[in-house]
Amino acid sequence: MRYLVLTHRWLGVVLCLLFCAWFISGIVMIYHPFPSLNEQLRLQKAESITTDKPLLPIHSFWSENLPNLQKITLASVLGEPYYWWLSKENNRVTSVHAVTGNPVEFSREQMVQVAQRFYPNMAIENVQAGIEYDQWVVSNKFDFYRPFYRIDFDDKDKTSIYISSRNAQVLQQTTQSQRGWNYVGAVIHWIYPTALRKHWAAWDQLVWWLALIGIVGAVTGIVLGVVRAIQAPRTLSSFDGWLRWHHISGLVLGIVVLSWIFSGWLSMDHGRIFSKPNPSEEQLKLFQSSQSTDIFNGLPSIAQVYALINVKEVELRVIAGYPYLVSKTGLQGSKVWTVNDQRSWHRAENGLSIEWMRRAVQSTWPNIPIKDMHYIGANDTYTNLREGNTGENVLRVILDNSAKTWVHIHKQSGEVVSVMDDGRRIYRWLFNGLHSLDFPGLTSRPLLWYIVILTLLILGALFSFTGLILGVRRLLK
Repeated sequence: MRYLVLTHRWLGVVLCLLFCAWFISGIVMIYHPFPSLNEQLRLQKAESITTDKPLLPIHSFWSENLPNLQKITLASVLGEPYYWWLSKENNRVTSVHAVTGNPVEFSREQMVQVAQRFYPNMAIENVQAGIEYDQWVVSNKFDFYRPFYRIDFDDKDKTSIYISSRNAQVLQQTTQSQRGWNYVGAVIHWIYPTALRKHWAAWDQLVWWLALIGIVGAVTGIVLGVVRAIQAPRTLSSFDGWLRWHHISGLVLGIVVLSWIFSGWLSMDHGRIFSKPNPSEEQLKLFQSSQSTDIFNGLPSIAQVYALINVKEVELRVIAGYPYLVSKTGLQGSKVWTVNDQRSWHRAENGLSIEWMRRAVQSTWPNIPIKDMHYIGANDTYTNLREGNTGENVLRVILDNSAKTWVHIHKQSGEVVSVMDDGRRIYRWLFNGLHSLDFPGLTSRPLLWYIVILTLLILGALFSFTGLILGVRRLLK
């Protein structure tokens, strides 16, 4: 028992401030999530493709870069057409002029013009070039697009946008209010300072171990709390002052605190215990089956598609060895185009063919039969989450294997949205359920959800505060 007391006491001294900060910052994050640029807004403000110049065949660049591509995108920058793609070999986006095929390096003046077109009624206050990392583009999802230009506007919200120097696309946006709230919200909650977070492996290890140590502290506290309560059955607690408050509130909230620390620890799992939700690079290659340039023989010009009104981007993709196009606009969403018998692009009104998606799955998991296929409903328990909803355009392909694997494919893009096996479905409840209280019947009642989670977070913060007081007193002795 003595060692249990010492373990809980000194883990509490070390982590009491962090526990308190986690609860308070969690409250902030409910109302002020981490800044992001909405994809629909990005497309609405992007340029329409209006060029009448003859473009180099888009598939010629795919042929040159096999087998490392997932898509090639046509977009317009200041009236000029460009192709760009992600290259896994150099971990960067490559952009070329779609008429000449020459590699592109965008200048500071061009970035300023892109910003002025994005927000034409706002004056530019400052331009900063060469940003590899800062607090709002530190995430791994921006790695392919670094370095950035940050353009600060002189508007009432003090808006800043981030433009990739690789493809001249606006990829992030923040306001002064978002930045301020997130310094006391997500930055604290995720232990997300730029100096640490830009070193992903170090950040991953630090947060994982801190949360794991926090679990040990919470478990030892629960055990000690129950033992002390049994030893003082009439008064519930034999302690006085702050220690009494800590003991009694811990008996009430200990399991809640443990569930949040445990589920937060699971957010850093990254394949340590549970499988990852994303397909591997090798699986993506098999899913596309695009290892031969023969699939592009006789592919028609994409001018028929990008010449349409208000088309902002056109993507060349491949699924199960079949090339297709995805056109994007700001308001009408995306459209799928396939090659018909007349060798011209035909609008696929219902998205990608189920047969194409079935073949892609069979190519990726060749020795596993397909048990069932169906489109996911809007209220699906495993994909309609507070962190994001895949929508109703996603096909669920159920494999007949021991892990009962589900492959989710978006019919409007052909992307594999996620791969879920038994482990990932358990993870959904242990992480999303426990950490965000994402349970059917609760999230469908937003007012009730807010009442429950805010009450628990406030009580958790007060409980952690009692630990903070005790920790400070211990250090001052």
